[in-house]
Amino acid sequence: MPQELAPNLFRIDVPLPGNPLKNLNAYLIRGSRSLLIDTGFRRAECRDALIGALDSLGVALADTDIFLTHMHSDHSGLAAEIAVPGTRIFISEIDLQSLPGKCCKYSWDSSDDYFAANGFPRWELDNITQTN
Repeated sequence: MPQELAPNLFRIDVPLPGNPLKNLNAYLIRGSRSLLIDTGFRRAECRDALIGALDSLGVALADTDIFLTHMHSDHSGLAAEIAVPGTRIFISEIDLQSLPGKCCKYSWDSSDDYFAANGFPRWELDNITQTN
């Protein structure tokens, strides 16, 4: 059940199955055009909790935009799935650069070099690559 923190501002508890954090606090600012802040993983449990909460508040996805605080999958996983025609998804300029397409300045192929240049031990990067 969503918790009203202030008039038309709600906290929505979204479970994060298998994650030590246990849950995500998504937020909804309800209005003539509502704003959903973060979405949870792209999993049935997250979708059911989020859509159930929006339904209980009488909020239609057609009248809701999405703001993603950052691109970790526990915050952004459901965004593309729950967006309907007309939904605007807001992200930071930095996160925009990591998305595929003409704006992308980041590639997974160069991520190890970036992490190593910023102090992450190369042997640990190699270990991660071998175990995934």
